Amino acid sequence: MSFNARALAHRLIAATLAASLGAFAVADLNPPPGPIAPTMRSLDQIEPRTPVQSLPGSSAAIHVISQPGSYYLTGDIVGDGTRHGIQINISNVTLDLNGFSLRATGGSGSFNGVHMPNFRVNVVIKNGNVFNWPGSGVNALIDSGRIERITASSNGEWGISNAIGAFSTNIVTCEAFNNGAGGILAGSNGVVIDCVARANTGNGIVIGSNGTISNSAATATTIAGTGTGRGFVLGAGSMATNCVASNNGSFGFEVGSGVVVRNSIARSNGSDGFFAAFNSALLVNCTAVSNSGPGFTLDQGTTLRDSTANSNNGPGIRAFLRCVVVNNTAAGNTGPDGHGILIDGTDNRVEGNSVVNNSANGLRVDGLRNLVIQNSASNNIGSNYNFTGTNTTGQIITGGGVITASNPWANFSN
Repeated sequence: MSFNARALAHRLIAATLAASLGAFAVADLNPPPGPIAPTMRSLDQIEPRTPVQSLPGSSAAIHVISQPGSYYLTGDIVGDGTRHGIQINISNVTLDLNGFSLRATGGSGSFNGVHMPNFRVNVVIKNGNVFNWPGSGVNALIDSGRIERITASSNGEWGISNAIGAFSTNIVTCEAFNNGAGGILAGSNGVVIDCVARANTGNGIVIGSNGTISNSAATATTIAGTGTGRGFVLGAGSMATNCVASNNGSFGFEVGSGVVVRNSIARSNGSDGFFAAFNSALLVNCTAVSNSGPGFTLDQGTTLRDSTANSNNGPGIRAFLRCVVVNNTAAGNTGPDGHGILIDGTDNRVEGNSVVNNSANGLRVDGLRNLVIQNSASNNIGSNYNFTGTNTTGQIITGGGVITASNPWANFSN
């Protein structure tokens, strides 16, 4: 490049830089109209919630929530058990434990980790651990709210109590274990989803009328000194789906009037797997295995359908009054009363069941006006069929080979 060309290039670069700097200078000298506004967010904008630890307490509680709003923990709260941890006195509150714990180091009486003494609406309690309180971990009279992701353990009373008088509260993804009165107590029209109650003294999960429980488990529940304790207690008109009750001291499921139970399992409980001795319950696709009492006890118009009762101590299925027992399997039930199916009352319908390899009779009917049709029985230690009283039964066809009889109501015996 010649000297003149280099000089020309330098002049062009200098002119470009000058133009750029001039543009910046003009911008700085002409700010936009109006007052200067801050560009950073305030502390309230960064965290609009209120720290629980900033709240005053009372003689009843370490901290008291008395205004609607959203509250959170900034660390663990430790109490001596002589007053509640956090008390909620108002509706429209969200309490986020923020992954921290509420715990007590001693105390006696009924002091709770989270305490709400009066019915409130739109309350949410979530996300933390509550343990060692002399009362319940969470004792909240919530109408229309939610308790979620709470682990409640080693409390003197309930792990989580929403009281039978409460209404329409969801308890979601919670665990309650080693509590003194029971695991989870939900109110009427409540919803319990994805919860576990384990090794509580009392009952595992209890729900009031017209509630719903799904995808939950209750295990190893007892009442001290008695060897009793129910896994699930279902109030009138409630529903349980995809639940498991195992190793509880008494019934796996205690089923109230008009209750529906679907796709659920009772295994190795200290008494009946399913105890449905009230009016008009419906049990469908359920399994009772290795319980210390009957697999299913039915009464007062209950229907059992498409279910399995195996290896229970006593009858696989026992029905009393106006029950419908259809398309079930009962096999390998044991003990002196180890019948596959025992009908011990009147006006029952027993149809399409299979009873195999039970230690007593396959299908025994003691009572009046029962209808027994289209069942099959095989290899039961006692007789395959044992009928007493005046009942309506299909013909019993015995033996192997080709079926030549044409009776559509026949029972089969092999």
